[in-house]
Amino acid sequence: MRWGCLCSRSARLGPRGLSIGTAIAVLLAALFASASEALLFDGAYRVDRFSQLLKVIVAFGYLCIALLSGGLRDIRTEARSEYYLFLSLSVTGLVLLVSSVDVITLFVALELSSFPLYLLVPMRRERGGQRSQMESAVKYIMFGVAANGMMLFGLGYLFGLTGSTSLPVIMEKLPPLLGSPLAITGLALTFAGLLYKLAIFPFHFWTPDVYQGASNETTSLIASLPKVAAVAVLVRFVSLASPESPTIAMLLTCLWRSPPWSTAT
Repeated sequence: MRWGCLCSRSARLGPRGLSIGTAIAVLLAALFASASEALLFDGAYRVDRFSQLLKVIVAFGYLCIALLSGGLRDIRTEARSEYYLFLSLSVTGLVLLVSSVDVITLFVALELSSFPLYLLVPMRRERGGQRSQMESAVKYIMFGVAANGMMLFGLGYLFGLTGSTSLPVIMEKLPPLLGSPLAITGLALTFAGLLYKLAIFPFHFWTPDVYQGASNETTSLIASLPKVAAVAVLVRFVSLASPESPTIAMLLTCLWRSPPWSTAT
């Protein structure tokens, strides 16, 4: 009888225990390689202190979410195992994203981190016959796909101008072209997609509905870890800014300012 209870408890904690073990392993690996520097996969993946620090933050956040999730009381019973699977996939995409220095790997990592989140939101159990989680998931998917497409469109402009998908090469060739309309458009679209991920005004309009409809565990994930990865990508682009070429600073200033239609309320 006691053995049966123990097996039953282990079965219930299996996916959660595996997530906790994975988070600890990633955290230790990132700490162990914190001083390492390398370029992998033909220069598409960079390991440096900046990326390793962000991986430590992502792994620690993943560990906290797994530890505090408890029994996932706000998630439907039949979807709890899949919840940890999609949670792990999203964190995997974030870990790849902070080290991506190529447009292709960056976009693949971005999609890998985003699509599991779209599936985590509707896993919340219904309350009082309301299905607000479904409405939140639909809005999150629509806005998220639009933002990703906008960012990809902007990166496509940058690729067309520089002839390379490598971010270091783009940063090297782009400064003389920052005055051209195509460069400004490409950077504006790219920054708009990143600011959407960061939920920075005026790209924060999706957050109330999504945060209200998702479970507490999902909301804590969406509101924290993807922001860290988005900051990592934004930092690599902002490094283009210089006193001789103020285009980057001007673009960020314009994007952060309130648009005319936002004052209608």
